[in-house]
Amino acid sequence: MNTFKPIFAALVLFLFQAIFLACSDDKEEIIIPPENSIPGQEFGIRQLTVKLPRLGRLEILFSKINCRIHIKGVDDRITYPVNTFLSATADSLIIEAEDPILSELPHQMYHLNYITFPKKDLAVKAAEVTAEAGIQDTVYLGARLSVEDPDNIVFRSSFNLEADRIGVGSAADPIAIACGKDFYDIICSELSVGNDLADKCFELTANINFQMPEITTDKGWQPAGRHNINGSSTSFNGMIDGNGNAIDLLSSSSTEDYAGLFYKLGSRAHVHDIEFTSVALNGKDYIGAVACYSEEGAQLENISLTGFIDGVSNIGGLVGSGDVTVTNCVSSLAVKVKSDKSASNIGGLIGFTTSSEIKNCILTGLVTAPKGKNVGGITGAGGSFTNCYVGGSIEGYDYTGGITGMAGGTFAGCRVGATMSYNSYAFPWEVFLSQPLVTPFSIGIIGRNYVGGFAGGGSLTLEGENIFMRESGTTATLTGNDYVGGLVGHSKYLEARASASYTSYAHIKAHDYSGGVAGRLENMNTDAIFTNRGSINATGYHCGGIVGWGTALACKGTWTNEATIVGVRAVGGIIGDVDKMDSQCEIHMINDGSVTSTNYYLGGLVGYSNSQLNFGENSRVSHEGGSMKITGEYYVGGVIGSLEMEVGSKSYIINKQPAVHANIYARSYVGGISGYMRLRNATGVTGVINGTNTCKIVITSSSTSGTCVGGAIGFMRAETNTDNVGQIKLSGITQLTGSITAAGGAVGGIVGRLENNKNKSVLIEDCKNFVNLTSTATSNVDGFGGIGGLREELGYEIRISRCANYADISGRNVSAAGGIFGQQEENVYIDQCFNVGKVDANSAVGGILGRAFDGTTVENSFNMGEVPWVSGKTLLAGIVGQKENKSKKDLRIKNCYNVGTTGWGIIGGEDDKNVDCQNCYYLDTASNGDMKKSGSVSKNATQMRQKGTYSGYSTDIWTFGTDGLGAPTLKNNKIASGYPNPLSQ
Repeated sequence: MNTFKPIFAALVLFLFQAIFLACSDDKEEIIIPPENSIPGQEFGIRQLTVKLPRLGRLEILFSKINCRIHIKGVDDRITYPVNTFLSATADSLIIEAEDPILSELPHQMYHLNYITFPKKDLAVKAAEVTAEAGIQDTVYLGARLSVEDPDNIVFRSSFNLEADRIGVGSAADPIAIACGKDFYDIICSELSVGNDLADKCFELTANINFQMPEITTDKGWQPAGRHNINGSSTSFNGMIDGNGNAIDLLSSSSTEDYAGLFYKLGSRAHVHDIEFTSVALNGKDYIGAVACYSEEGAQLENISLTGFIDGVSNIGGLVGSGDVTVTNCVSSLAVKVKSDKSASNIGGLIGFTTSSEIKNCILTGLVTAPKGKNVGGITGAGGSFTNCYVGGSIEGYDYTGGITGMAGGTFAGCRVGATMSYNSYAFPWEVFLSQPLVTPFSIGIIGRNYVGGFAGGGSLTLEGENIFMRESGTTATLTGNDYVGGLVGHSKYLEARASASYTSYAHIKAHDYSGGVAGRLENMNTDAIFTNRGSINATGYHCGGIVGWGTALACKGTWTNEATIVGVRAVGGIIGDVDKMDSQCEIHMINDGSVTSTNYYLGGLVGYSNSQLNFGENSRVSHEGGSMKITGEYYVGGVIGSLEMEVGSKSYIINKQPAVHANIYARSYVGGISGYMRLRNATGVTGVINGTNTCKIVITSSSTSGTCVGGAIGFMRAETNTDNVGQIKLSGITQLTGSITAAGGAVGGIVGRLENNKNKSVLIEDCKNFVNLTSTATSNVDGFGGIGGLREELGYEIRISRCANYADISGRNVSAAGGIFGQQEENVYIDQCFNVGKVDANSAVGGILGRAFDGTTVENSFNMGEVPWVSGKTLLAGIVGQKENKSKKDLRIKNCYNVGTTGWGIIGGEDDKNVDCQNCYYLDTASNGDMKKSGSVSKNATQMRQKGTYSGYSTDIWTFGTDGLGAPTLKNNKIASGYPNPLSQ
């Protein structure tokens, strides 16, 4: 700046007359286009006239001179030389250029940095007159030309030939800063006397080098305004327009606090359009390239950062600590923190903030604090973020996030593992002018506890579409120990505003509490669209495709997992562990990714829950024709691994049963819907499952003892502290198909093992089984049943009503197998049920019930399936295979018939003394008689087709067709389409 004055002063004093006469000899007729016009837009030469109020001062030098104006373009850092000429008489600058340079002018922003005179005659002559004048052929304008609107072209110049200082400090005429000394003399000096420069405007007219030995100490640059003559500090409240110029080599090195351009930005400060290059700040606390502190209201805009910052706490690329509005900023800094356990609040742009608004910002650098707390790619803690992009590497200890370590605001339209497809960040403010093209960018986030793709922990709000992207590859992009999530490690509160979504491609490696969206999620009561497409590999508990551990969930929306999930305990395709789910919660949970547990509590959607589960109607595990695998050890389910809860007065335990299409591999306690259920203290009638969605499952169980495998539930236990109060009801499972292969016992098409302790009753009603049961046992196992497999504890009533089995049951080492129930201990009542399937087992095999102990009733039921008998098999019958002779209570069989091929007609057991058989009939050609002679009667086929045979059967329960066409069927339990009626001709 100061070098301009002597030259032009000399020109003014000594050369005016000579130059004027010289230039007048070849003066041409100038045709100046109307101001702000752009003729010739179709082809060829374009002209643009812009009025320059201060160029009239050149009139004393010349009337016309050719020169070149350099325009800085938007696509790169090239300055375009454009042939121009100056007209002093019109106070105008006429620009002439061929396409394509000016073809884009109506749509873009250009910077007119300087004018170069092609001949040095003026400067040479000036040097001859005054030795002080140097040779210079460049005039720096420090100006900006805006042609976004060709009808409203704006141009301003800081060019001033006469003043000691260029500009008066107004918005229209800012004070020019051309070097580091200018900054020190003009800005720092005012702050040092307590003048905060409120509303004063400054602009950089050139790149500024801050290596100034005469000003900076051995510790480097001291933040402007840190000390004033009053013994305190002064905030900067002015405006600095960098015009796209750079502040280069801002550096300091100290073991003390505070490093940065300013000590504090006041609430009226506005700094914009500056590149900070080769920043080198090394200190302790409160470090930022622009300021150590900032007050709410300050604005930072269009700033880029390169270099490094090294400190301990409250470290940020722009600001160490404070509240500020940040727009269109790019950081490629390496922000590093010393190995200090007390380190905290470290961010790529701001260290600590509570209410900063951060928009259109990019991080491509490093934020490294291996022992630090609150470490983030943009802020260490706090802030709200809109359209922010983070790549590079972020490393912390506790509370580490791709965007912020500790969240407290909104995330809207943000990307982690992404950047703009732009050739250069020289003009970071321009990459957001149009719809940006976003591409994956190398990302790595590492911490110990509370690690997240966006935030390590805290409370947050989502708006718009937000994504964790990644480059191709399978290496972990998000690594931590406990509380690790693709969005947030531990969220204490999460709100999702209308149409908010989050998609994670993060490859997560963690120990406990890990999820594709959240490691631990609390208090979420709004809609959201969550999608996880990144694999999770956890070596501990509570791992989910979306959430590792969730509590106080009152959510709606859609949660989808499409990736492989691997954990040890409490592993779910969507949620690993549910602590509490509100009755109003209705999440559409969709899992299309395989799930693996190396221990127990594994589910296609939920691993473990101590709360009722409410699903959206579109919930599903895989899809029709899908071959998803669920692989675990114990307590494994197609929907949920284990559910244990206080029932109270709940209407349903699982509300809106999800559809399931899966291959399930486990040892024990395995179910197509739930592996294990423990339902305590029901006070009324509580349904277990509400819904009839299709379930197609293939279950393979490898355990040889205590297997407990069910097409719907592996083991269901109901219990209460008060006798004879609540009722548990499992009903309406009619769309269950597939197969079960088990090496152990207690296997059922609907429930593998069923127990009831003190509840008034457990009811299984209106269920149909189409799941084939096959035993691979090499030694005897007990309890295979089309509806229920086994009850082996004493307890209160279990009632099975209006159920049917259409599937085959087989196993050469199976005893106690029945088309409806395999084996019971006491108080089991079977009513209005029938069997169509083949029950092929070794001993105690019945078309309805395999083995009965105390207090058993089978009534209003029939068998039309085969119970094959060959030599060596024992106790095979059409209704009940065996009544144990040690039992004391009666087995009651009433109003039942058998037309299937069996060993005995109705009952085949040892103890006929305690059997009460009434109105029971069996087809004479289908069996070899009956063990119990009284009450069970052989009939031929014609008789079995006659209504008169069944005179004791109630017409409220049975439907009788035309004589001679078939046996009666159940009015409220009709045979499924495609299956023949009994004895139909």
